[in-house]
Amino acid sequence: DTLAPQATCGSGAASEPEGALGESLRGREDAIIRQTLLETGGHVAAAARRLAINKTTIYRSMKRWGARPGSCSLQ
Repeated sequence: DTLAPQATCGSGAASEPEGALGESLRGREDAIIRQTLLETGGHVAAAARRLAINKTTIYRSMKRWGARPGSCSLQ
């Protein structure tokens, strides 16, 4: 049996906005950013271009997760 690569991008712990809607939106945003970072090999500028968002948005998200630039990878 082969194991699927393990994706990592920070600790996963994040402070969530209050309320179910805020939690749902933040969680979805985080999932999209993490996946895009994994697809771009952790390259923040490439992920930002692909998502049409500012690099600062990604850096802020990564700070919430406890991730450092370049720490998102497939293992």
